[in-house]
Amino acid sequence: MRKKLTVIFFFTSLFLFAQEKKNAASINVKGTSNLKVQPDEGMLNLSASFIGLDVNQAMQGLDKKTKELTKQIIAAGLNEKDIKTTNFQLNKHSVYRRGVSKDSGFFATQSLQIKFKYSKENVAKILNSFAQSKSDYNMNFNFMLSDTLKKQTESNLIKLAVKDARYKANILAVEAGVKLKNIKSIEYGIIIQVPYYPMAKTRSMMADSNGETAMEGFTPDDLDLNDEVLIVWEIE
Repeated sequence: MRKKLTVIFFFTSLFLFAQEKKNAASINVKGTSNLKVQPDEGMLNLSASFIGLDVNQAMQGLDKKTKELTKQIIAAGLNEKDIKTTNFQLNKHSVYRRGVSKDSGFFATQSLQIKFKYSKENVAKILNSFAQSKSDYNMNFNFMLSDTLKKQTESNLIKLAVKDARYKANILAVEAGVKLKNIKSIEYGIIIQVPYYPMAKTRSMMADSNGETAMEGFTPDDLDLNDEVLIVWEIE
């Protein structure tokens, strides 16, 4: 009987200790970080289209334009093997006259994409190359972080956020007259308010095929990246 009471007392003590530990005074601090990072990669996007009287004419016309754009890509110093063809479409071309739709051949279109290492010189070289193209086309650039720079930036953001949380916690503890003890918990990844990799925050432009120097000195905006971490300290 005495042994049974001893066991019950032991588990009761553990329960009370756990409750006391759970209800210990604590301080929750959110650390934040922000970095402005210049993109180190660019994506050249090109699109071409051709209207033909029939499918074959439309396809042949589009193929000729695509080959012309490929030549300009190579002339700009980019690798043909890196070109990706996307968004091919072939549709009937309709013309509206006096409110009446009339078939007028076929409309073929497709897009080309190629990634390159960003520098002002590389962008200027691409623009100067395409300024000499005789084909009509649409062009725009997207700028982003390479995988290497993205991981490096992510690591720096986390370090800065933790450092910020600790800095704030120390100030709060001093002003409140308490001492920081052990860290109870760290929350990361569920309180981020701004996406880590804001692809929407890119800069696009259209090339002017009438002038070679229209876009000299063009640079993308820095990406504004943010991160957060929530750390809970025990205090006494």
